[in-house]
Amino acid sequence: MKWNNFMSQIPNFYIPFPRYENAVFIGDTAIETLSSMKIYAKGLIGSDIPNMHTYHPYEKHLECTACVLNDRRILTKALEKQSIDYVLLEDNGRSELNPVVLKTGLQEIGIKTLVLDVTGSPQEILQRAGELFGEQARARRAIKLFDEKYRLINDRLCTPIRKALILLSVRHPFTDELYHFALSAQSELSQFIVPLNVKNVLTDDRPSSPMQGVIDFDEISSQTLTNLNPDFIALCGDASGGMLALNQRIHREGFYCQAIRNMNIFSLPYYCDAMKCQQPWIMQKWIECLDPKN
Repeated sequence: MKWNNFMSQIPNFYIPFPRYENAVFIGDTAIETLSSMKIYAKGLIGSDIPNMHTYHPYEKHLECTACVLNDRRILTKALEKQSIDYVLLEDNGRSELNPVVLKTGLQEIGIKTLVLDVTGSPQEILQRAGELFGEQARARRAIKLFDEKYRLINDRLCTPIRKALILLSVRHPFTDELYHFALSAQSELSQFIVPLNVKNVLTDDRPSSPMQGVIDFDEISSQTLTNLNPDFIALCGDASGGMLALNQRIHREGFYCQAIRNMNIFSLPYYCDAMKCQQPWIMQKWIECLDPKN
């Protein structure tokens, strides 16, 4: 068999050439969907993904979604400084924090807007994005890559039941100030890793919370953490910051459990619904740490 014929039998899902738009993308799910298709903007506005600047280091971050919805001058001033061709708004179907509400106001001041519906499955969102940008072939490749990646990890989903303590550290991009949280069983990440037989040992019993499933780490006593006795500790977000917070608890307050005794402390990727197009890659990294052969 000739080499060219052999190579043609291997599916080529790789999207080789990035597309850079002179635009501002607003909405985490839209940003991550387009990123998986290698479509990037000049400016970004999001708020759901912690440490988002580490995922998009070469794009300008313009405040958060909530700030822009509360004070639209943040966006209009940024647009005045740059000759932006258009603004892309995600429509996430929510009654709150939905960027699509900016559409009418932007059009009234002469700003071209595009809207991407980000409800539904990752494949559906990718297909809509391909149609919106005239990049159907690029979208098909991204969908095939997503499906193929999931197919490859499906055989590795059977792992022993593990009890987890999941910490999330967020580092301010300018001041380097650290914020430490613990994720409870009600968090989107905890629900996402249920197929891996991971049980989050922390529950959030508060009747209402502005960030469901996210608890200030300082609100949880070291004795409570010791009693929970997790099998492993996952450090999400800024792992070095998470390790610092953990060390402080160990040395200052005597926090100790079998995860620390066995050195089962892993730096693992965060997940929220806005990152649904990254699901198989995130799950693969969790599987690698939980695989009993490792």
